Amino acid sequence: MGTIVAAGLLSHVPSIMLPEAERRRRYAGRDTSFPQALREIYRERIEAATFDTFLIFDTHWFTTRGFVVNTQEHLAGVYTSDELPGTLHDLAFDYRGDKMLGEAIVEQAQKGGLR
Repeated sequence: MGTIVAAGLLSHVPSIMLPEAERRRRYAGRDTSFPQALREIYRERIEAATFDTFLIFDTHWFTTRGFVVNTQEHLAGVYTSDELPGTLHDLAFDYRGDKMLGEAIVEQAQKGGLR
């Protein structure tokens, strides 16, 4: 299918989803170090890489067993976290999905006996 050009295993906290101004407001004028580290990782490792697809495998989501694969062509809406709605709420998103890739991942997972 393709070549993996970069990968990372990164822990995270929900506040990384907040805009910088909001993080600074909540943390006494400081930006948290993790968003800064992500920008550095992007600049040093990802920005120069040639790729057409960016995958995120998030182990901190709605399920702790099984897998969820999104196969939509386009995703848009407003997100509010069910775990921390006081921290993450009313975040608008609008981005292109990859239906073919999602379906290929599902097919391979099913072949491997995953549900």
